[in-house]
Amino acid sequence: AEEERRGRTMSSRRKRMREELSMRERMAKSTASSSAGGASAGGGGASTSGEGDHRFDVDRLRREGERLREEYSNREAEVDLARKQRMAVERATQKLQKEDRQVRLKWSRKKVVGGVHTKQSLTNIMNDFGEVDEVEMLGSKGNAALVTFSNVSSCKPCVSAYRNSETMRATYVGRRKIDDASMR
Repeated sequence: AEEERRGRTMSSRRKRMREELSMRERMAKSTASSSAGGASAGGGGASTSGEGDHRFDVDRLRREGERLREEYSNREAEVDLARKQRMAVERATQKLQKEDRQVRLKWSRKKVVGGVHTKQSLTNIMNDFGEVDEVEMLGSKGNAALVTFSNVSSCKPCVSAYRNSETMRATYVGRRKIDDASMR
């Protein structure tokens, strides 16, 4: 009577789950009783083959898991390699683009008023040719610098103006240096 009352108050989903559970329990009991009956009748042969089947399934599943892990690892390695290659190309492209906007300056300390140039003095001088992004002092002597302009077109007038100067020399950097050397 209690079971019937519970059955009436349960939702259809819960009833279905309960029926599935009881069906699995019956199947497990019938499998256990048939293998137990076979084990007693056959002298234990059925139970060992059942264990062998389970062991085979476990081994197969283990191999399958290892294969899937290896595939995933290989896929991750390929994605990582492609990402690293893409980043290397981007860095190289950015470096080349920056080099296209750079000019290397070298000057004679004897001919410069005061003997040295500072980042600020070089920025002021180079602003005549275009907006300067960065000035980097090179070497330990204090007579060389790398000037990065905002625009590529600022490099040519700078190099042209200081090509034959006695106090300062300006040369292209990177690919443009090669192009300039081939045009001479």
